[in-house]
Amino acid sequence: MNNRDSCALNPVTRLTFDWRIAIVAIVSLITSSCSTQQAAEVQKPAPPAKVDNAVKEGDLATVTLSPEAEARLGIRTAPVEFTSVTQTRTFGGEVVLPPDSTIIVSSPMAGTLLAGASGGVPAAGAMVRKGQAVFRLLPLLPPERDARALAEKDLTDAQTRVEGARLKLNRAEALLQAKAGSVKQVEQAREDLALAESALKAARAKLERVIRSLAASGEIAILLVEQYYDFARSLADQYLVMERGEIVARGAGADMDRDGVRQRLTV
Repeated sequence: MNNRDSCALNPVTRLTFDWRIAIVAIVSLITSSCSTQQAAEVQKPAPPAKVDNAVKEGDLATVTLSPEAEARLGIRTAPVEFTSVTQTRTFGGEVVLPPDSTIIVSSPMAGTLLAGASGGVPAAGAMVRKGQAVFRLLPLLPPERDARALAEKDLTDAQTRVEGARLKLNRAEALLQAKAGSVKQVEQAREDLALAESALKAARAKLERVIRSLAASGEIAILLVEQYYDFARSLADQYLVMERGEIVARGAGADMDRDGVRQRLTV
């Protein structure tokens, strides 16, 4: 090979050398990128927790109650429906009478306040004569009857509380038997029933005192319709036993035990 041929090959040799440098640079860049990515993966912290065999919400357990269980637990279902309701709005306010236009009247009993003999209500500050009837009071009930009405209301309320407490106790015992309740709930229900029965006993004693007071006055006759034997026997001067609308027994109150009235009561 002469010098001319050698000079002709120099460009090819330099070109080949340049491609080798480029290939080496690319390989180095790829290797550096992979090393950086692997280092980032190694430095990534592990998750604090993981869930294996996750269950979808739709695959959770479903509890189906039998009709007997629904009746025992007192569960009822109803369809959802859209209904129209009346829209109301409450505003706070205060009723104020005009100055010098009020009269305070103290009444010894409940009743209706009526105008006096003159037919009109005197204005505040007006002059009145001695003995002039300014107002008339129409009692709603005589004081004794008013007290009896209150005592009867207290007795009815006490009976309602006893019935509610007894239902609560039955429900708690049923839940405990079905292993859906606790002994503490049953004990609490029994305490509530005992308190309600104590209040009922006090209400009966109060009504008994009121009835005896009315009977001692001799002004009115009392017809007592009662299903509790002991309470009726302690008050009755005369008794009547009705069955299906017919009188099946009668006599003096003192003879109720001898006549077997207790055995006739079904409630």
